Amino acid sequence: MGGRIIFLNILVLSILLYNYYTSALVSSLLNAKPDVLETVKELYESTLKVGTEYQPYTNTFIVQARGNEWVQKLNSSKIFTSGRANYYSPEEGLAKVKKGGFAYHTEVTTAYPIVSRTFEADPICDLAQIEFIDPASVGFMVPKRSQYRQLFLVSLVKMQQSGIFKRERDVWVASKPECLLSSRVLSVGVNELFMVYMILVGGMFSAAIIFCIEIIWQKNQGKTK
Repeated sequence: MGGRIIFLNILVLSILLYNYYTSALVSSLLNAKPDVLETVKELYESTLKVGTEYQPYTNTFIVQARGNEWVQKLNSSKIFTSGRANYYSPEEGLAKVKKGGFAYHTEVTTAYPIVSRTFEADPICDLAQIEFIDPASVGFMVPKRSQYRQLFLVSLVKMQQSGIFKRERDVWVASKPECLLSSRVLSVGVNELFMVYMILVGGMFSAAIIFCIEIIWQKNQGKTK
């Protein structure tokens, strides 16, 4: 009787452990964030094609790209092909991004309104943004060795600390549309739970074999007596 109680407790604990494992695994798969590109280096090393909007000052920055090794490599390999840049209008470029396998260079104030109108939930959640220029860089143009340089520098630091920069950026710069993860439908296949099911099936076969051996052993014991 003591051995049966021990085996019954092990059975209950095994079922609880199995349920916890499958629930934790499915939850981790559903809540996993998609892998997105974060740097120009990753964009250069990826298989994505690259296009850009025709803007003189941004194109000048890309062409010159002084001091930025990966922008230069991206410029020579993916942005400029066949001797000319891959120019697309915002609507056409973002349509290619929506289809996949394409990266488009433009301003966020131009891109995000179009994204909010034309993209569904899944493409918005998978959308990645790479900064070519530091968005927080703000400054004033002053003559060299100007006596106002220190004054402007202190003012910029105070504006940064007080949150004025962030407020103005939120007002004038379009933000990325919200990713509604709850509306996404992700399929979790049996492949992720293959090992768990194999252990369960193996335990069931083992239990059946041990049960049959016990029955045979009990019958032999009865015949012997």
